Amino acid sequence: MAIKDKKLIGNWYVRNNYTKIENVLHMISDSRQDIKVIVLDDLNYLLSNETFENASIKGYDKFVTMAKNYYDLLAECQLLRDDLTIVVISHIENFGTELDPQYRLWTTGKMLINQINLDGLFSYIIYSERYVDDVDGEVHYRFKTRTDGNDTCRSVAGCFDEKYIEPDMKLVIDTINAFENED
Repeated sequence: MAIKDKKLIGNWYVRNNYTKIENVLHMISDSRQDIKVIVLDDLNYLLSNETFENASIKGYDKFVTMAKNYYDLLAECQLLRDDLTIVVISHIENFGTELDPQYRLWTTGKMLINQINLDGLFSYIIYSERYVDDVDGEVHYRFKTRTDGNDTCRSVAGCFDEKYIEPDMKLVIDTINAFENED
């Protein structure tokens, strides 16, 4: 995606700057009513890249700034127009053990873990899972729509009939929109 004559051109925008991303989100929200879905992929790299950009800076303040930048981007997404769906793609981490795994959204800093429950900012958290099929022995992928107790995966009760669905983001968005709009 490029900006030409203050208009967005294309559908792919790659930046590692929170302010520029937030500006484009608001530009789309305000002036591109035809765009209904924005995908932020992969949000973890914003944190990772900022961590390495600031690696030589001493002190704790840099971690506060990084956490605030990340949180502020998520908060800005909530200020966009109501008919705009924001899909945030992120990695998860196991903060439990192999015998008792506990999964949550992955971050690079303690502040985003200890001071806020990032997972709690989302009504829907759909996990992507890799599994080996019992029949063909091949690796397949699926989306998980609700928790099995050891993760933060969730959806609003009644939205998805099945715990596992095809890994199809359009299906997820259409199902959520139909459920939210009572279609």
